Amino acid sequence: MSENPFSVSESYEADSVDSEALPPERGSKRSFSLVELAVVILIIVIIVGLLMPSVSTPRSAARRMICSNNLKQLSLALLEYENAYGSFPPAYTVDANGNRLHSWRTLILPFIEQQPLYDSIDLSKPWDHPINAKFNSVDIPVFKCPSCGGPPAVPPGSSTYVVVDDPSGIFNGSNATKMALIQDGTSNTLLIVEVDAKRVVPWMSPDDISMKAYLKAKFQSGHTGGANCALADGAIHFMPSPKNSGADEYAVKALVSKAGGEELARSIPQ
Repeated sequence: MSENPFSVSESYEADSVDSEALPPERGSKRSFSLVELAVVILIIVIIVGLLMPSVSTPRSAARRMICSNNLKQLSLALLEYENAYGSFPPAYTVDANGNRLHSWRTLILPFIEQQPLYDSIDLSKPWDHPINAKFNSVDIPVFKCPSCGGPPAVPPGSSTYVVVDDPSGIFNGSNATKMALIQDGTSNTLLIVEVDAKRVVPWMSPDDISMKAYLKAKFQSGHTGGANCALADGAIHFMPSPKNSGADEYAVKALVSKAGGEELARSIPQ
């Protein structure tokens, strides 16, 4: 009788087979070595690093656009105020003794859809009087540039938008300015400026920025390389941070001035 070709030889010994020569079992998993794992992590880090600029740039551009829109709303509110009352609001109101009471920002509340808040404030008493103090921490988004961040750098109720309080400009203390006094032209005169987190003020406070302080600010803001500003015609411009302090002092004073007759061809980027 012939032998069964499929039978196992009695001389076969399983432990005599070289295990390394056998193919891997189906479904078995191969583990990563430490070197391979390190390489994978390094590749992931490099990819994330390459993607970060492309993500942050659009976000910065979006925040700058929101800031421009805020300034547009505020400038239009000031122009509507001027149309309604025949002059721009003063930088701040005062009582019979000349004590400061409220900011121009409070006065334009009805023109930025904040009529109920405006009606709740006692304008005859200072902004920080106990009757009004409860409104100090109210956040009004249109008064704050998103690039400046939040607390603790920018406390609740802050404003990153101020006016330059100076006799040469549109805003001069408690004095109200009529449109006819802007002899340099509305497209050549600053209306509202943007400041960085170090110079923010409570939106209710009758405090803004002086010419001297604004010269030192050099168009610094929460944005990289400059700051937004609004002109008296409602146009919004991005002003690059200056490099030549002498020329920039002239440019800033010329922009603030409402009737100085300065040449502004090199002052306002188009």
